[in-house]
Amino acid sequence: MANRNHHFVPQLYLRLFQSAPRRIHLYNLAKALKCEDVSIRGQCYKRYFHGKDDTLERAFSVLEGHFARILRLVAKTQQLPSVQSEDYYYLLFFVGLQLLRTPKASDEIGRLSDKIHAHASRGGLFEVPEFNKVNSLEKLELNLSMVPDVVRCIQDLNSHLIVSSTKSFITSDAPVFKYNQYCEGIQNAGGILGVESKGFQIFVPVSPNLYLVLYDGATYRIRSSADRRSRTTKAKQSDIDQLNLLQLLSADRNVYFSEWEQLKDIQNLLPEFNRMHKEDPTVVREFEQDDDPNSSLLVMFEQMTSVSLNLSFLNIRKNANRIPMMKRFQLLRNKRLQAEHKRMLQMQSGKSVTFSKFLGET
Repeated sequence: MANRNHHFVPQLYLRLFQSAPRRIHLYNLAKALKCEDVSIRGQCYKRYFHGKDDTLERAFSVLEGHFARILRLVAKTQQLPSVQSEDYYYLLFFVGLQLLRTPKASDEIGRLSDKIHAHASRGGLFEVPEFNKVNSLEKLELNLSMVPDVVRCIQDLNSHLIVSSTKSFITSDAPVFKYNQYCEGIQNAGGILGVESKGFQIFVPVSPNLYLVLYDGATYRIRSSADRRSRTTKAKQSDIDQLNLLQLLSADRNVYFSEWEQLKDIQNLLPEFNRMHKEDPTVVREFEQDDDPNSSLLVMFEQMTSVSLNLSFLNIRKNANRIPMMKRFQLLRNKRLQAEHKRMLQMQSGKSVTFSKFLGET
């Protein structure tokens, strides 16, 4: 008989944050509901989320065997695998997969599709597919198809482990958080959360004592107080508060924690969370072609909430800081792709069409 309850955050991961064997504390953000020692098995699942034939579920179970071993090893040793090792690749695969396999990620794809449909069908000039009728499994499969590319793109990021001497870190039902501290000052820009963007960062809690940070090494540097050889830094209280705030912003519904005393810290962060939280960060903008009113360009992206990140162990390199703010969102980490993009623009010089008339945003 096929398993009906499909976990989109693995139980093996949540057990690293357990409050008691197979139990964990929970805070629901929408209802301000606090629950002590709930069953881990009853968290982060949806009925037949991976389909009714169990194909995806079985594939995930094989991968999660690798993930479990590596995450437990990192939690036990407080060390990251060697960058060239197979274990490190599986760690990145866990991050890439977890970024895209949650209902929150599927919902974002659905909202973008709905907005594209609304723009494209405006005026009834032509027929467009009804994207809003795509079911949840199809949205998930679309996201999963992007996992290999995401993993490939984040392999060039540097990695660092933030260590707390106490059980301080929380996690959530969408634990992988994307950010770009380098582009914080740019308002309403698209593309700064793309996995190939210059300044891209990923934040993932590993255990109540450990937090994984992936960052663009050409844009940021680890400060001298860190242990660069072991790729670890002792967390200050300000770091803990900021990293836990990222989990509140990342969460779909629930955050999870191992010590009941952490509830007070979570509640202290709620005013900041309520000020920054966006229910729907997806944006689609439409621009009319200058010489053809029947043609338009749709630009879609995920809008970043600026949290004014100021971590004690990480700062922006001086040479990266010299680049003007409004040029930063156009840059890619991969120099080859950046050069190809520049060549394409040069080849189109004098031939390209322009889209300067803003028609609207949803």
